[in-house]
Amino acid sequence: MKLEKELVREILLAVEAHDKPQGWMKLTLNGRSSEEISYHVMLLDEAGLVSGISLGGINHFEWQPRRLTYKGHEFLDTVRDGEVCSGQLIPDTALSFSSATAGAKPSLN
Repeated sequence: MKLEKELVREILLAVEAHDKPQGWMKLTLNGRSSEEISYHVMLLDEAGLVSGISLGGINHFEWQPRRLTYKGHEFLDTVRDGEVCSGQLIPDTALSFSSATAGAKPSLN
């Protein structure tokens, strides 16, 4: 299964909007299968962005989120705008940095 960055963003926004940070939430998103959601929640848990729980068994794959972690809140702030997440940033707004070498002054390009 592929990593879908837009689905990651949707999950993070849904978890943030959930008003009960304890327990786990049954997450459903329009147009997304439970397998897609579970896979991405598992990846977000592995990345430390959400606290997730495996509710699956031997022949059943299911992951549900509990809450965002601090790291998840910080990351969500950087991808909240859909254009940032899909890589459609306006080039003029981005700065490029050159790498600094020992003893040299860092410079902006």
